[in-house]
Amino acid sequence: MYELTKEQYQKIGKDFLDFYMENGFGNKSKKEIDLKIFLLLSKSFKGKKPISLARELGITVTKLKNLIIQTRLIKQVNIAEEKKELLETLIQTKWSFSEGFAKFTLDNPFVKMNFQSYCEDCNVLYDTSFNRNIIKISVKDLAEVIVNIAKIDEKTNLKIGNKVLAVMNKKELKTATIEMLNGLTTHYTGVSFSKIPDIFSSLLEQLKNKIKKD
Repeated sequence: MYELTKEQYQKIGKDFLDFYMENGFGNKSKKEIDLKIFLLLSKSFKGKKPISLARELGITVTKLKNLIIQTRLIKQVNIAEEKKELLETLIQTKWSFSEGFAKFTLDNPFVKMNFQSYCEDCNVLYDTSFNRNIIKISVKDLAEVIVNIAKIDEKTNLKIGNKVLAVMNKKELKTATIEMLNGLTTHYTGVSFSKIPDIFSSLLEQLKNKIKKD
């Protein structure tokens, strides 16, 4: 990992030796060693997409995803922190809304697995048949799942859950409005509403060119 600083190399080396020698020399399996090294390096993975990271590590994307899930499962994390991480990922993802459905991707396989688990808890169906990297779910069901994720106990809810719902509702309303206007303008003028800005831009460009020629 060429991005690591000298201090990071030293810390990783010390942490690995402490782990490797804790039960005596040679008592760790290859799998345990691989998982520990991956876990130690994981802090430098932030912001990297699966394909580029897999290429950097010299492994397949499938193996990378398995390593991410395995290291996260053995790492003890507070359930509230896991829920917060999932909600933060959702609020930053690129949403696509159409006809009452939402589509989005979750690059982190552990976060994606958690989201799917909460869907199952709520008896909510989601679709990945078109593209396994894209989750398709009804907006109504998605809102129910988000409320469930944000709930810590009967008295405590993560505030970020409301932020996710607000972002989702704002983007869905914008999409629904455009879809309605598209339907109206297409019906009465034969031109889609979303195409009107492009048409005006084209007309303005033509007028500019005409003025220059004259």
